[in-house]
Amino acid sequence: MKLLKSNLGTELALCSDAVTAPRIIVSGATTALTRRTTFRKAFLAPWHQAVGECWLYSLADAQRRTQVAIHHAVRCVNHHHLNVTPSSNNLPKFIKLLHEDISCSVNTLMARERYDQPHELFDDRPTHMLQLRDGEAQALHLMYEFVNCVAAGLIDRPEQMPGYIFNFDLWLSGYIDVPKPKVYFGDCRPDVIRMEVTPPPLLYRAFGGDIERLVYHMNRMAREAVQKIVTARKRPALGPEAVMALHPWSEPRTLRETGGKRVPTFRIGMGGAVGREVRAQAAEEVHQFRSEHEDARLARKSGDFAREFPYGTYNMRVHHNAPIAKEHPGAFLTKSGPTLDDVKAELQERRERRKQAESEWAEAFEAETAGAAGAEETEQEPCEPTAVGTEVVDCGASPAVEGAGAAETDEGGWIEATVVSPREQMLERSRALMTFVEEAFEEEAEVICEYAQFVPADSSDPEESDAKVEALAPGSAEAPEKPARGAPAVRHRFDRTVGDEEAAKSRRLVILRDKRKGRPPGGPTRSGSDPPD
Repeated sequence: MKLLKSNLGTELALCSDAVTAPRIIVSGATTALTRRTTFRKAFLAPWHQAVGECWLYSLADAQRRTQVAIHHAVRCVNHHHLNVTPSSNNLPKFIKLLHEDISCSVNTLMARERYDQPHELFDDRPTHMLQLRDGEAQALHLMYEFVNCVAAGLIDRPEQMPGYIFNFDLWLSGYIDVPKPKVYFGDCRPDVIRMEVTPPPLLYRAFGGDIERLVYHMNRMAREAVQKIVTARKRPALGPEAVMALHPWSEPRTLRETGGKRVPTFRIGMGGAVGREVRAQAAEEVHQFRSEHEDARLARKSGDFAREFPYGTYNMRVHHNAPIAKEHPGAFLTKSGPTLDDVKAELQERRERRKQAESEWAEAFEAETAGAAGAEETEQEPCEPTAVGTEVVDCGASPAVEGAGAAETDEGGWIEATVVSPREQMLERSRALMTFVEEAFEEEAEVICEYAQFVPADSSDPEESDAKVEALAPGSAEAPEKPARGAPAVRHRFDRTVGDEEAAKSRRLVILRDKRKGRPPGGPTRSGSDPPD
């Protein structure tokens, strides 16, 4: 059965064999990716240094094999965020290669360190893909990714997160050299992979290609966003040491989100009437894409293998070699977007056209000045160049000046009009973009903290947990001195005894998933104990 009623015309298909709705995969569409671990366990936490090395190398190798542009990446304890732009219609291939390598390498590492292996590192939900189709949406989502670990209550500043490496300054250098970890990856992989880190194309265009100005303002907005998140957060941060001490099988105390809600597939940042119109158009395109895809699927099921699937279809094109229709004229969401190279070429062409126009104007001005100087009588004085931003325009002969302000005509038929240069227009657009991001993030700070908070399952009472964290925080009056660390302390994850003498003196606090208290000691037919001694 189908449910066709939803906001902005977006179709929600509910079938007896419920599957993920077909996704629009096009090149040049900047996309935010999110994937969670199985049962929200802290498998991606820095419980071992090699976890971050495996994650980073998997990301670099997936880029090497698919040529997907990487803009930003954040690894939290039980999920990760990526911001990428595919150069061709191969984003699902990038996702598959990335998560396969992360899962296999972390499982291998856990087996080597004698932990139970989850086998399936990531949960059964597919990777969330959110298209960011304008500069405002890209900037706002980058801010959300950057402060995610702070909003989760893990640390107070992003650079305090163990394994922190991605920041906006990487857009200036443009790359990271990633060495191969000593886990899982064989000799067939390169010893060092140069992973390119570039800004999103539409955000780069909004700043007119001025990468230094873009990085400066992104860092400034990031600092302000961190302050807003810390103010809106209701719990003190765990701190880097506590994050590193997390057991890989730890999980948050909060419940998993309930299902049945609509999952967004695109984000439009622009506001006002234009933004509403663009969102309605994008939602209508999603509805049309899914309808055409379903009609083509049913036709193919009945034997019509010549039926074309809509432009942006991936699985049927790659796995079944199905014919694909051409791109819809005037499409917004289902059309290929520009890559960074396309934007650079566009800006360069725009600069060349402007230089050519200025050169032609200068030649015409010199010719007109020379002709006027040789004439005995002239009806009007020749135009004299003025300061930048102001130009004298002949009302009778010259065309209308774009962006010129209205003024009264004098006796000679001249007006003085203000001309907005392309650079001023670019600066105005970038200022409007930054204002939108700052206002939107201030409104969403509390919601982000509530949604992203990671609270270890050590207490069922939030107030009690807050008091314990504050009392044991470094520098507080009740903070105990750090004793010498001994053997690991083992307890069940639902035990409420926190901070006892045994745990305080232990080298590591291990939280078990059940009451087994570890496996039997290793022998000829048994593996080692869990957790390790």
